[in-house]
Amino acid sequence: KLYRSESLVQLAWVEASFRVGPDTKCLFHIYKGNLDAFEAGGRRRRSTAAELALGCARNGDMLMVATIQSDNEAYQGEFRVPDADGNPRKWPVDGEFHSVRFERADNDGGNQGRFEIFLDDELVTLPDVDEFILSGLRATSGNYTLGFLVDADAGASVDVAIEQVRLERTVGR
Repeated sequence: KLYRSESLVQLAWVEASFRVGPDTKCLFHIYKGNLDAFEAGGRRRRSTAAELALGCARNGDMLMVATIQSDNEAYQGEFRVPDADGNPRKWPVDGEFHSVRFERADNDGGNQGRFEIFLDDELVTLPDVDEFILSGLRATSGNYTLGFLVDADAGASVDVAIEQVRLERTVGR
């Protein structure tokens, strides 16, 4: 595992360039709070935990994880990213490094926790969703952690390589 904690106040964007081989789940994510409070696809009342992730499932499908918060509950879900025809979009397993970037899309200084997700400079969306609002990742909500989650079957060969992780901070905050 590779993890680092940074301030949400100054986050403009964070980006990682990595390569994933077959049969391996690999997600680059930013999060805040206790993610163990969520079960897969689960919910938790009055949680301040938030997560945004993009990568691939073991079968090669592009996978997004997002925490969506309502008034008193938080829902964490894994979403298969569809292609233009509605079929599961595949993660590029081509031996090349690919870049995932989470970019703050707030026009109010980060107070809503609005993000866009890019893969190799292409906006990644879900049907009818092109930006994600995670109140737990507002600029006023302290620190976040960034890192990688890698998972494979026991005894499987894992091929994951990280080329670089970069972030940009806003000036004067």
